[in-house]
Amino acid sequence: MALKSTQGLFNVSDRPRTIPQYGCIVMEVEDWIDAINQPEWGRGKRQIYGPGDDPYVLQASYKFSLNGTAVGLNGPGSG
Repeated sequence: MALKSTQGLFNVSDRPRTIPQYGCIVMEVEDWIDAINQPEWGRGKRQIYGPGDDPYVLQASYKFSLNGTAVGLNGPGSG
């Protein structure tokens, strides 16, 4: 799988701009994008957790597509 045009190393022959067969992609989920840098938005209690706080719980859904065909987490047809 090729990387986006803004990612990876250019002109480095031993590091092609693709994800290798056993490579991975990491997705970081954020509460509100850039909210950590915008304290006036009041999202601090939902982004910074400490030892005495409630556990962090995250629910997220992902939808992937390849060549215009949606594929959900349960395989073809679940997207």
